[in-house]
Amino acid sequence: MYRHFPQSRFPNLRVVIHGCDYSPPRSLSGPHTRRLRYARGWTGEPLRSKGFTSNAEGLKVIAALVDRLNAMTKGLCADYGPRAIHADLRGSVPPGEWADELHPSNVGYHAAAARLRSYFA
Repeated sequence: MYRHFPQSRFPNLRVVIHGCDYSPPRSLSGPHTRRLRYARGWTGEPLRSKGFTSNAEGLKVIAALVDRLNAMTKGLCADYGPRAIHADLRGSVPPGEWADELHPSNVGYHAAAARLRSYFA
């Protein structure tokens, strides 16, 4: 990072790296009515292929992966001091505001964006 963007040339450059929220699997325990055609394989099929059969079980797996991603990005940002900021978006999307098993609805994206904006205040 410093090699390409030396602090002396870009003294005000800050990079924000964000994780994601805990996306809820919905199709492991049966069909989900809000599951759109393009979103059929986001979490249900990959989790099912690994032997997970319930949405509650799948959510625990997703949560562990999201927690791990956030820990890694937070550690990466710590290596660069105040020039790299880890934005934690976990818990930012209201539970009923997921368009599918991976993407928030418009209301959910607005909620996540509000959390992200708080890192620039």
